[in-house]
Amino acid sequence: PRGVSREERLSVIRGQVRSATDYPEGCRFAERCDHAAPRCEAAQPPLFATRAGGRSACYLQDPDDPLPRQETGPQVTAALDRGSGPGEVLLEVRDLTTHFPIRAGFFKRTVGHVRAVDRVSLAIRDGTTL
Repeated sequence: PRGVSREERLSVIRGQVRSATDYPEGCRFAERCDHAAPRCEAAQPPLFATRAGGRSACYLQDPDDPLPRQETGPQVTAALDRGSGPGEVLLEVRDLTTHFPIRAGFFKRTVGHVRAVDRVSLAIRDGTTL
């Protein structure tokens, strides 16, 4: 994936994500990737350094033997929705608070709390991803 700002559209991969218990031997994305080659299906790629300074488990990043880049069809994109889109609200949460106790001592008394979530509100609209 390429680095994008919050205002840019994100690239998405076509198809459905496989079950977490049904991964193939090779790359998990090979059957859905427009750039997949036979070696992608044969073995999980190692991590390669990217030009942006990150790491990617994709043979496209292999400096010794990169996959040839192919021209693909129209790019599928998903807009970043800031909650102002036309879709109806499917889930709305207001002032969600979750604190976990910190226990110490022989009797495991509560000596404090970790504030994991403190008064978070959000709305998820139809057609968006959180």
